Amino acid sequence: MDTAGVSDIKDGYDAKDLEVDRCDDPEAWLKARLRKWEPPPAGNQTDDIFAVTDEPWDPHALPPRPWLAPPYFMRGEVVLLHGPGGAGKSQLTICWAVAMALGQPFGRLQSRQRCRVLLAGFEESPRAVEPAVRRAAVLQCNAG
Repeated sequence: MDTAGVSDIKDGYDAKDLEVDRCDDPEAWLKARLRKWEPPPAGNQTDDIFAVTDEPWDPHALPPRPWLAPPYFMRGEVVLLHGPGGAGKSQLTICWAVAMALGQPFGRLQSRQRCRVLLAGFEESPRAVEPAVRRAAVLQCNAG
């Protein structure tokens, strides 16, 4: 493992482990192990570095985005819905998931195609969520 350029640190190693090493100056210890970072050569693209530049660019040259339901869902991306408790996030998420699975619109959400959907909820049990998914599917099928 190479953590931020520190090559001799093992997984799980943290500041508390410095006490075992009898290190009086943690900053000096860390500086001695850091390698000097240098930006990649110009024109050399790497997958592991996100570079910000002021060079001109053409937005029309960007590859098309793989939208499933613009501007909400893009293939290969994770969507996190947030808001105050009791606002209806769980119900909205279930309705969106059903609409995407059926390839049908739901309000402003316009699915471009049927999609496989992973609905991951960490607050309710599957036993509590399943009836809500069934109700949403019935309503969506009757509406579509």
